[in-house]
Amino acid sequence: MGATISGRPHMLRTRRLATPLAAALLIAALGACGGDPEPKFEPTESTSPTPSDDTTTDAADVKEPWESRKPSGALAFAKHWTQSFSEAFQTGDASDFKALGSPKCSTCKTYLNIIDDAYSDGGKITGKAWHLSDLSFGAVPDTNLKVVVAGSMKTSKQVTRHPDGESTTFPAETFRVTFNLEWKDGAWITNEVTRQ
Repeated sequence: MGATISGRPHMLRTRRLATPLAAALLIAALGACGGDPEPKFEPTESTSPTPSDDTTTDAADVKEPWESRKPSGALAFAKHWTQSFSEAFQTGDASDFKALGSPKCSTCKTYLNIIDDAYSDGGKITGKAWHLSDLSFGAVPDTNLKVVVAGSMKTSKQVTRHPDGESTTFPAETFRVTFNLEWKDGAWITNEVTRQ
């Protein structure tokens, strides 16, 4: 497998195949289909249904926009997830990002593994923050507190620099993405993120 480093072809060493393999797994994870029914998307938040259950979040308890269980909170949570992921890959500290995904979120696990693999031996990932825009909200029929937020994800060019001086470059791209979210224990949690 070859990569271009400083404008010339370079063969990656076997031990460094883990990062491109992880990226391929990430693409596959984003392309995975979830088992939930198709959501009904609403064009604006004002006409969107509000998830309901016996436990409500009092407005006084909401400190950040993503802490609200209203549709606006779900939209803000998806942006917060994207910002937390960006901070994690830029710094190597994924503790805040890890807290936003449920144990069953395979995409979250893949991203965490990519960050851990890159930083574990003193490497680094460089690139600008990812941005999520053009958001829409949909409630999943026949579920109590599950919702879907869809949007357009714009990534930056990212370079993984390895301690031995090698690097792997991933190009910038824009794609549609869906967040499968659930209101659980007074907070939104990511059950899956899929690339459309």
